[in-house]
This record gives sequence, structure tokens and C-alpha cells, in this order.
Amino acid sequence: MAKFEDVHPSKFEDKTANLYEACNVLSKRARTINHKNTEELNLQLGELDNDEENPEDTANREAIVKEFDKRPKPIKQAMAELRDGDIEFEYKEKKA
Repeated sequence: MAKFEDVHPSKFEDKTANLYEACNVLSKRARTINHKNTEELNLQLGELDNDEENPEDTANREAIVKEFDKRPKPIKQAMAELRDGDIEFEYKEKKA
């Protein structure tokens, strides 16, 4: 079982105005990371032949999927980026 690292909201207080804003920024960044990872996975799998009967092809597919499964989860990446100050965000100006 993987170790769960507690993350206290106070770690993000100096990065955002409030907890709601931190959650919003984190969720949007995590979605972006996940989308990028999914596109990369589909690209790598698409390069292989679609011959399901070929054992070598199946082994290659499984190796690619396992590699992606070992990557940190998108929310953990987003939290690390926000904590380290690597995420920049701004609000759109409201039109009058």
C-alpha cells in the first residue's frame, strides 16, 4: 500500500488568497497535467501496431501502460508545483 502524505491547507495560504482559490487552481492544473499525460499515452500506444495477436506488441503495450502508472498522480504534481511557486494564475477582468 502506498504511503499517503498529509498536506495541510496552510501550505498554500501564502500562494493563494484562500483555500477555495487553492482548490480551484490545483484542480485546473491537475486536469491539464492529466490531459497531457493521456495524449502522450495515446500517442505512444498509437505508434504500435494494432495486432492484438502479436505477443511482442502486447508486451510493449503493457510496458508503456506500467510506465505511465508509475508516474505521480496529477493532483500530487499540481500540489508540488503550487507549493514550489511554479504555477502562475490570474483572474480575467470582469467587463462592466
